[in-house]
Amino acid sequence: MGIVALVDEATGYQEERDKDELQKLLALYISEELLPWTQRFPNEFYKQIFRLKGWQYPSSGSKRPQYVGKITNEIVYDRLPTGVLEALKSKNPLDNKGHSKYKHHQFLTEDIGDVHLEHHLLKVITLMQASNSWASFMTLFKRVFPSGNDTIPLFDEDETE
Repeated sequence: MGIVALVDEATGYQEERDKDELQKLLALYISEELLPWTQRFPNEFYKQIFRLKGWQYPSSGSKRPQYVGKITNEIVYDRLPTGVLEALKSKNPLDNKGHSKYKHHQFLTEDIGDVHLEHHLLKVITLMQASNSWASFMTLFKRVFPSGNDTIPLFDEDETE
């Protein structure tokens, strides 16, 4: 395998192989056609965001602030495999008012994308429920779902006291 990798790198095929691998991965996650809307994000997910941010949860029928979408991208879609969020944004672009026509999850495949999303949401909600503040949630979140640009503190807040 190492020899194949060296030959690929020497011939320039490595970049082609990387593109093929990304396309195969995206095909597993991104559906070719728009799927009908179904509720994929439990209300508990949003209730926990509002609780941890110290915001009043909106009454039924009220819209959530657009900032909640930014948070959702950060803690959910950004943690799917590399390239998935970019492909979702490409299939579901923002209009001139900053809104997308569909929900990103409508473009996920039922057998892989939706299943990964559901498992991820369960973990995220559990971390939220175990946290007393947005800062403590983000510390736990970054520990469980590290990203290349995250910094994780050496000590928990309660360990420094």
